[in-house]
Order: sequence, then C-alpha cells, then structure tokens
Amino acid sequence: MTFSDNRVEEVKQLIQSLHSEAVVFCNSVIPGKFANQTQTIQVAKFDVQSSPLVGIIAKSLSPLKIPQIIFQLKENPFLILVQAPFQVKSLIKFNFDQNFVFLAKLEGKMGDFEQLLTFSVKTEGKQTIIVQKSIKLEEVPENNRSNAINVIYLQENEDKTEIMLYTHQDIKRVPAMIYNLNAKKRGQVLERFE
Repeated sequence: MTFSDNRVEEVKQLIQSLHSEAVVFCNSVIPGKFANQTQTIQVAKFDVQSSPLVGIIAKSLSPLKIPQIIFQLKENPFLILVQAPFQVKSLIKFNFDQNFVFLAKLEGKMGDFEQLLTFSVKTEGKQTIIVQKSIKLEEVPENNRSNAINVIYLQENEDKTEIMLYTHQDIKRVPAMIYNLNAKKRGQVLERFE
C-alpha cells in the first residue's frame, strides 16, 4: 500500500481532525462512579448523550515515565486491545510526521480481516494525549473493522504517571455482565504499565 504526496497530506489532516474530535469528546463525558478493580486501578462507565453507545474509563498510577508508555504503545498498538478475540498476523507502520497509521492483518474466530488504526500523540499543557482510532481508507477497501476509539491521558506527577484510558466502541447498551467483562479488560490494559 502506498500514498501519493497529496494523499499523505489528506491523511495527516484526517489524523489531526480525529485527534481533536476525540479530545473534545472525552472532555464532554461525565463518568459514573469509579469502582476499584485492583488496589491501583479503578473503572467507571460513561453514557453518550443522544446515543445508545456506552464507554468505559479506566485510571491508574504508573511508575513508568510518559516516554516509556508511548514507546510500548508504538511498538505494539494493539496492546490496548488486551484479550481481544484475534491475533495479529502482520503489522505495517506508515509514518505521517509524528503520527502513524498501522495496517494490521488479523486472524480471528470469524476469519481473517484487516484493520487500519491511527496513532497520534500531542502534548497539551501538562497532559500528553494519545488517540488510537480505527478508520477506513480507500487504499484498503476490504478493511471492515468496526468503529472504535481509545484515548489515553498521561500526566506525570513527582514519582508516578497518572493514566486515564477512555474507550468508546460501537456497541449497543449491554447487560451488566458484558459491561463488567469489558471494564475488566480495560483495567487489565493498565496493568501492563505497572
């Protein structure tokens, strides 16, 4: 897969737009009550106004510095999808300045498929914000992964890095059992940074 020079600029603008929209979205949600998942990790649900969708916030304190966390995510962008029902067969990274698009060939119980995932990092004030967003591009017409977004807020304190992970997927309101399972998985993502 290749991108023309004009197309590169279009994709850069798309990544920037998705990042900005994600930050606005996260700043607009009001989480429910946080519950302890482990001694260091808490999770909460948030609803999206005028939408049947649901989101989950997981937060923790990590001994890792922000560059270490970013490095881990760049090396394996699907780290965020811990315990997902598929395996990554191959991963190609396309560099758009400081941002990236990953093309992953995935193998799951329902068959093989491809997914495109943006990865953008920006610092705003004291916070570093990472946005991972599944997208569709005409260069990969067979990409059929459902719409999903993960936003990670990182802020370094004296000896710990505060992590806030917002996850939002195109999933209808779900029974408590399924929500609890999803929340547990999001909390387990943060265990990787302990």
